[in-house]
Amino acid sequence: MNEEKIIDDVVELWKIICTYGAIDEKYYDKDLIKELKIALGGKHNESIETILSTNNISLEKFISEFFKVTKSFSEMLNGLLEMFEEANAYTSDHNINLEFNFNTSKCFSFDINHFKSMKEQVQKIEKEFVYLYISELVSWGLIDPFRKVTNWQSKITDIKAINWLKEYDENKWPKSLLECPQTGNNELDEYIVKVWNIWDIFLNECKRVFDNPNDAKAKRAENEEWPFYYLLLDKWPYIFVDNLFKFTYYFDILNEAEKLALSKKVIESLNEIFNYSSITKDKHKVWEKTIKEFLKLPVWKHRYELYSVWVCTEIMGALDKYNIEYNVIDGKLSFSFGGSHIASIVNSHPELQIWAELKTEWEKGETKNRKSRGKHIQPDYSLVVLPIEDVRSTLVVVECKQYKKPSRKNFSEALEDYADGRPESKVILVNYGKIPSKLIEKIESENKSRMLAFGKFIPRSTEIAEFKNQIITTIDKYYNSPGKTIISNYMLDTSEELSIILEWNEKPRDLDLSLIIKDVNDSMEISYKNSGKKEQFPFCEYKVDVRNGFGPEEIIISKWLNKDYTIIVHNFSKEVDLQASSARITLRQGIKEYQIDIANNSENGEVWEVGIIRGSTGELVQLNNIVKTFNED
Repeated sequence: MNEEKIIDDVVELWKIICTYGAIDEKYYDKDLIKELKIALGGKHNESIETILSTNNISLEKFISEFFKVTKSFSEMLNGLLEMFEEANAYTSDHNINLEFNFNTSKCFSFDINHFKSMKEQVQKIEKEFVYLYISELVSWGLIDPFRKVTNWQSKITDIKAINWLKEYDENKWPKSLLECPQTGNNELDEYIVKVWNIWDIFLNECKRVFDNPNDAKAKRAENEEWPFYYLLLDKWPYIFVDNLFKFTYYFDILNEAEKLALSKKVIESLNEIFNYSSITKDKHKVWEKTIKEFLKLPVWKHRYELYSVWVCTEIMGALDKYNIEYNVIDGKLSFSFGGSHIASIVNSHPELQIWAELKTEWEKGETKNRKSRGKHIQPDYSLVVLPIEDVRSTLVVVECKQYKKPSRKNFSEALEDYADGRPESKVILVNYGKIPSKLIEKIESENKSRMLAFGKFIPRSTEIAEFKNQIITTIDKYYNSPGKTIISNYMLDTSEELSIILEWNEKPRDLDLSLIIKDVNDSMEISYKNSGKKEQFPFCEYKVDVRNGFGPEEIIISKWLNKDYTIIVHNFSKEVDLQASSARITLRQGIKEYQIDIANNSENGEVWEVGIIRGSTGELVQLNNIVKTFNED
């Protein structure tokens, strides 16, 4: 029996990845290759082979960086599996078949259990290989270069970091998505990103092993041998975030000469840590079979096609406050080039449906001379009300792009044609890579106001929140008109305490959170004017009046009454309009959260009507309106 081959040469490993992983360096994978070159310390005009050879890159280092730059791929699998499991509830055999037929030459399918096993295999390989690299680098030494140079004036102003630390303090794995802070010094920022990636991998490993930060203490006996146990016990992830964000604040207030000296000092300290690591070129071996099995997985081979399906998961995420019913037929959920009815929103009138590749006639097809479209248009996704044949029934179009060679012309034509062919629709284009600058601004069309484009649209992208906001704002606006109804399925548990949390930007300095509690007989208000107590009627308490921006302000409902609870936000200081505040309300019950972002297309006014909670049932009725003054009636 032949012994399985061991790869001990990093250049050989890269050649195997290129061959078996179908890496397209010139087109589809161009951005991935660019990120990998930077991560390996190379230049854009050098080949990967040259960088690996001249920089003496270890196998562990290369594998770690490769899986980091392809991390969005495995994160897409998480989103896809979540959507498939939701769809799985609509079939009796609980193992639906997923069919992807993007065109006649690229048709593939698998059942949900097969998909789960592939996802687990991908993440197992990632964990094993990346582990080799971070195991020797995660230490207090990664924090010291930032901690030792700041002073008592250092503070954190980033609201996401503040919220992240607050959630960690509450013994929760934070749901807030943090972005790596930057200093503006390019060389220093490269090192900060490098350290941040190590922290991110470490945090994900902690979350894999433990249910919450304090779980490590509770399960000491069974986990003390885990290599990062004591670092987690000493709050290493928390202290890292706290010190890094304080450092970037401190760096920002220095003069240019001080910044230059400090960046040099920090880079030298970090280099000592990376150089001191005992990782050597031959310390670990890589089994060729393991790598090839990963690269042959259908979910990797068809990663470009799966991207457009992942975008569908973000569409569904935007609609998650409604009751989504997937269109599973004969145990199959289909994504077909010929047109597929993916799902419907229950309790919507007229019914809202989500379609993939819905084809409709296009009157201007011939005059526009678009050879690829002809007399019809067929966007990737359509959010459409009945009757679906009427082009004016489409509310939102989402087009996914992964051109081999993206161009302004391709993007512009897609936006123009879909906006023209679906005359009442918001048209959203998303791209895996970058979008040309001022793309929509340079389009000459009367439909420009209905077009949006999002580049680098991948998991964890900052664009995802606005993408979802645009979809839900469009849907809510349509159903708020006379004769149309759509019922939110978000229900709060009236047997549990509820925290209503308001957060916003630095300005306006003073937003005020209020809760109007009302029935047919009386009305009362909980706010900074009347803070109430959790133990006394009406069993609500206002916590803190924040007057210097950011928040959070909080109202707690400890015991529910058979009344309506209306959530209101007042712009007290008025330095900027409410729309510019980026205000959001979080409804929190235990580990369950629901977030409402302030609408971007509202009228100017001093009051944000957030929504009404029915105390009798827990039903949330979203208003998301900005008005001049609040009228209880």
